[in-house]
Amino acid sequence: ARSVATVSPDGSYIAASAIDGSSTGIWDTTTGERIASFDGGRGDDRDAFWNPSRDLLATTASDADSVRIWDVSDPRHPALVTRLVVENATLLHGVFSPDGRLLAAVDTPQYTTLGTSRTSTVTMFDIATGRTMWSERLAGLTSQAAFSPAGATLATKHGDFLVGENFVTLWDTTDGTARGRLDVPPGGAGVQFLRNGDALITTGWSASDDRRRSATSTASAQLWDVSTLEPIGEPLPLDTRGGAYIGRDAEGSTAIIGTIDGAAVVWDVDPEHWEALACAIAGRNLTPNEWQHYLNGHPYSATCPQWTHGAD
Repeated sequence: ARSVATVSPDGSYIAASAIDGSSTGIWDTTTGERIASFDGGRGDDRDAFWNPSRDLLATTASDADSVRIWDVSDPRHPALVTRLVVENATLLHGVFSPDGRLLAAVDTPQYTTLGTSRTSTVTMFDIATGRTMWSERLAGLTSQAAFSPAGATLATKHGDFLVGENFVTLWDTTDGTARGRLDVPPGGAGVQFLRNGDALITTGWSASDDRRRSATSTASAQLWDVSTLEPIGEPLPLDTRGGAYIGRDAEGSTAIIGTIDGAAVVWDVDPEHWEALACAIAGRNLTPNEWQHYLNGHPYSATCPQWTHGAD
């Protein structure tokens, strides 16, 4: 298999493009058996993504202007349901909303004519009706798109990667209104919602002051506060040359970050887990002097209630 693979909601199957791009396959995760093979669209089959709440699979192809929706209630015999057409599209990928009602299709052309602007398009579809809800042209090329857990907001990571400009735009999924935009570090492809949608995480390069990638650049991930669009803490080091797409667990407390070096980096991003770990390492509460030094302006409290000593 190649390109973007997808796992069924119950974990029983994987769908992905075949290695030669000639078809899309479905594999049984228990036995490894390829149980289905079908043509995902005109040109090389490219991406597959499973609907999280329905027996539907979406596929794209390299030169098709549509996302194909398949009924996979019988995974061994996928049946084409409909085509969701994006006008003048050349290279589509997409993502379902958590409740499976919406699909965001992103058109990111691989090549542009010299001297022309590099742009991409995001189009929102209603799965039940196949209706196009809205479509917006984005500045620069888009890498990853992600829905908030409630499905009310779509985040797209896009920009001109040649000059090192990267952005995340937050869209209202009902009408395509831009709710906000933040500048993110150059490089990296990933964006994802965490912590019940209160935080975002993005990937980028950790270059010191150069917006272009350099030989000394390494990848990192950054947490962002969705309400203020301000960074949360310092970048999380990935110890790799480049960060790719980001996945998360159902609770949004763990981020799984792909890299261009073949490794996946898993981060626990739950502050309560961090506090528990800090308490376990310290074995005591902060002293008043330590509290005043590190948390000046905040009322003193026992940060580790299980420890009764060390506060005096």
